[in-house]
Amino acid sequence: MPISTNLKANTDDLIATEVVDKAKLGFLIPEISVYEDLITTLEKNAGYKRGNIDAPDPGGDQDTFYLFSYDWRRDNVDAAQLLADKIDELKKKLDKPNLQFNLLCHSLGGLIARYYLMYGGADVLGHHDATVTWKGSKNVNKLVMVGTPNEGSMDALRSLVEGYSVYGGDRKRIGFLTKIDSIAAASMPAVFSTASASWDRRIPG
Repeated sequence: MPISTNLKANTDDLIATEVVDKAKLGFLIPEISVYEDLITTLEKNAGYKRGNIDAPDPGGDQDTFYLFSYDWRRDNVDAAQLLADKIDELKKKLDKPNLQFNLLCHSLGGLIARYYLMYGGADVLGHHDATVTWKGSKNVNKLVMVGTPNEGSMDALRSLVEGYSVYGGDRKRIGFLTKIDSIAAASMPAVFSTASASWDRRIPG
């Protein structure tokens, strides 16, 4: 990705569309489920129907789940602002101004949701005395975080030095399983935020 001090300008032509349901990680590695099992469970076992976050059907405030797609490479605040916009739009389109959502978040998504609860769509970049307003919390009933690095991630920090491997952890990096090299990782603001869990990016006072 482009690198400059203007994080919002650091964009390319890639657009986030759908979440990954399953993936093929390598020639000799069988296809694995990513979010497929969760989506299937919500639809077939939990009694929810899948809605379109940009074009919700009437009654989409009941027993409906929406998938929030975002560019996980970019700055976390950008994703939190996008989440704020999507929630506001959904409430308007459903004509439910007091609607609250249950957010089920995995990994980085939990940091983004946490920021949204605390600041809504505001950008507190560079404000060491930014006040936590809990503006986003009025739209959230429950927040569930699964595998969220609330205290930072050593694996993200290691990715800045050695690149990102599909298996992560403390094991030695293997070339053909390293899907993002260190130079590419260093161009992604979200990696720095995840490494330190500095999702609000406030400057220490």
